[in-house]
Amino acid sequence: MSRGKKFHAVPEVSHAQEFLSNERTFLSWIRTSIAVLTFGIAIVKFDVGKPIGVTMVVFGGALSAVGAYNYRRTNVRIIEGKVESDNWLVLWTSVSVVGLSIAVIIYLILQAARNNP
Repeated sequence: MSRGKKFHAVPEVSHAQEFLSNERTFLSWIRTSIAVLTFGIAIVKFDVGKPIGVTMVVFGGALSAVGAYNYRRTNVRIIEGKVESDNWLVLWTSVSVVGLSIAVIIYLILQAARNNP
């Protein structure tokens, strides 16, 4: 055990299944990244809010990079026979998406108030 984390042993016979599962998870990261990128580009293109749109594009790119890092790290851990859940990564991603969503909602409310005095 390192840093007080609990590892779960991965039997060698199930490595192929674990690798494929890890790949599906990585592809989910990529799909989420593309969705955030697309939404950010749409916000910028339709001139709804450039700073928020650019932030979403950057965040979408970061999601892709974090997904790739997590994929590689998990593959190494599968080979070592020790896999652990990364709750901080899930929490960080969730909080970031919720934060961006709240920022978009607030911005849209302020824009509507400004356009309809």
